[in-house]
Amino acid sequence: MVQFCRHCGTKVSDENIPCTNCGVLPLNSNKFCQACASPTRPAQEVCVECGAVLLAQEYSDTGATPLVKISACLFPLVGLILYLVWKDEKPQSATTACRWALIGVLLNILAVSLGFCSGLVSIVGLNIHM
Repeated sequence: MVQFCRHCGTKVSDENIPCTNCGVLPLNSNKFCQACASPTRPAQEVCVECGAVLLAQEYSDTGATPLVKISACLFPLVGLILYLVWKDEKPQSATTACRWALIGVLLNILAVSLGFCSGLVSIVGLNIHM
């Protein structure tokens, strides 16, 4: 059983429940030893402090859900926040959220530009008829 979260080093009671300190499943990282909470390196397989075999939990990052994509597109700040939160634990989802946030920004720029051009055309049209 995991004693410490491998993401933040906080003592945990169960490896299948997210850590109450960082919200990450205790084995979904590689920053600390699960047995003694000593700092570890990403490719390290054995803790140099206590000799424990470093455990890791396989998880799949299938990318962001359609709801996340739509939210990031409509509210680009949401996409940026999700990117910053997920960049280490869920890199594929983080990249997807960031891309959709950029699409949202570009669509907003396009909409404002079209509105501005439409306004100019209507002003010029009014001046021609006067």
